[in-house]
Amino acid sequence: MVRLPGLRSKTLVRLSNNAGNPRSTTANPPGARAAGFRKLLQLLRLWLSRFFSPRTEDSPRLRLLGLASLWLAAFGMSWVGGSLWLSLGGGALGTLGHWVSWRWRHQPSRLRPVLIVVSVMALAFLMRFKVLEIFSGDWLPAGHFLVLVLALASFDLRTRGGLYTSLGMSGIVLFFASQQAFDVSFGMFVVGFVVLILAFLSVTFLEDGIRGAQVHWVHGRPTALIYWIGTACAVFTLAGVAFWLMPRGQSAFIRPAQV
Repeated sequence: MVRLPGLRSKTLVRLSNNAGNPRSTTANPPGARAAGFRKLLQLLRLWLSRFFSPRTEDSPRLRLLGLASLWLAAFGMSWVGGSLWLSLGGGALGTLGHWVSWRWRHQPSRLRPVLIVVSVMALAFLMRFKVLEIFSGDWLPAGHFLVLVLALASFDLRTRGGLYTSLGMSGIVLFFASQQAFDVSFGMFVVGFVVLILAFLSVTFLEDGIRGAQVHWVHGRPTALIYWIGTACAVFTLAGVAFWLMPRGQSAFIRPAQV
C-alpha cells in the first residue's frame, strides 16, 4: 500500500501485482467476439426459421399480393410480344391454384406435390425446344415456361416462404421479358413489381405486429408523412434503377407479336 502525497483524504492506492502485464484492461475479454458471433448466428437462424417456417400462412392479403405478382409477370410477357393466350392461361391457372391452396391450406396433401412435379416435368418435355431458344436470343418461351410453372406450383402454396419464392420467380419472368423490351413503357411493370414487393413487406410487418410480435411503429403525423414520402421516392428510384440495369436492347432477338 502506498500513500499519495498531497491528498487530504489520505487515499490509499493499491499497486497491482501484475502491473507489468501488457494486456490492457479495456480490451474485450477473449470470449466476447465468440459470443457476438454466436448471437449473430442465432439471429440468422431465427430469420431463416421464420422465412422457411412450415407454419401455414393465413393472410389473404399476402396471397393476393402473390397472385398479383403472377398476373403482372404474365402481362409483362404479352406486353413485349409474347403469346397473349399463354399469359391469360397462366394467370387463370394460377388464380385457380391460389384458390385451391387457400381453400385447403390447413389440409396438407401428399398427392398435390406429386401431381405438380409430374405436370412440371411434362411441361418441360413439351416445351424443351422452345426453352432452348434462349441461346439464340429469344427469351420469351423461357418466360412463358416460368409463368406456367408458377401457376402449377400455386396449387400447393401454403407458407410464407412459398409466397416469397413466387415473388422472386415473378421477378425472374420480368427479367426475361426485359430482354425484349425496347420501350420505356416497360418500366411501369418494373415499378409495379417494386410496389408489390414493398407492399408485401409492409403487410408482413403490420400483420406480424398484430399477431403479437414486438414491432415498434413510428408515432406522430409529421414523422409518418416523412416516412411515406420516403417510401414513395424509394419505390420510383429503385424501379428506375432496376429498369435501366436490366440488359435489353440491341442483342435481343426481335420477333413479331403473338396472339
